[in-house]
Amino acid sequence: MTTIVNINTADAPTLAAGLYGIGTSRAEDIVRYREEFGAFTTLDQLTEVKGVGKSTLEKNRARITLE
Repeated sequence: MTTIVNINTADAPTLAAGLYGIGTSRAEDIVRYREEFGAFTTLDQLTEVKGVGKSTLEKNRARITLE
């Protein structure tokens, strides 16, 4: 079973544990981005977080939800 992670509500430890290629530091960056700019409205918006590229997004696309 694939773990599904809501990138709009998950805390940094949950993001780091549930997503491939996302460590604690990058997970904290995702949370900071969300706090600064608001909820993600598309999956592709995740690539706006420094250090999260298209390949990381593609590896995790099936694991991410926005709601």
